[in-house]
Amino acid sequence: DGSIDTAHIAADQITSAILPAGSILQVVSDIKSADEYTTSSSYTTAANLSVSITPSSTSSKIFIVVSGFINLYGNGTTNNVTGNVQLNEGTTELCNQNFSLFSNLSGNYTDQENRNFTYNVLRSPSSTSNLVYTIAYKTGAGRFGIVGAGNSVVMTAMEIAGWVQ
Repeated sequence: DGSIDTAHIAADQITSAILPAGSILQVVSDIKSADEYTTSSSYTTAANLSVSITPSSTSSKIFIVVSGFINLYGNGTTNNVTGNVQLNEGTTELCNQNFSLFSNLSGNYTDQENRNFTYNVLRSPSSTSNLVYTIAYKTGAGRFGIVGAGNSVVMTAMEIAGWVQ
């Protein structure tokens, strides 16, 4: 009938070199499982959240998907909470998103809010060197953080064979 079963395919016969353009060659993912916060105005790389991928060909594309939550936390002394979240490839910033929360609080009252952030980035590294993707964050005012409890930040990188736009 022309079909070939796996018993008749030698080990390592189906390689990325013979797959058509657009095939997903590898997928790596990481999940953040703990909250972390900062009151610093300098970027802090999120702990225990990174993906590392090594393209198998210089013609491969890397598609990065990040979805998660941040937390803005204000109190009676910091009513306007601001912060930024960025996606990095090594030391190169790929995306940056700003968040703010204004609450008219005084005394010992607090106000906090979780917000969603999502990044979808297609890269053409033209290299077979290892690539590392991370999330970094900072506050402009107040306490700002990455919400990891309940596995609420997921980062995935996919290598796509010779994708032509």
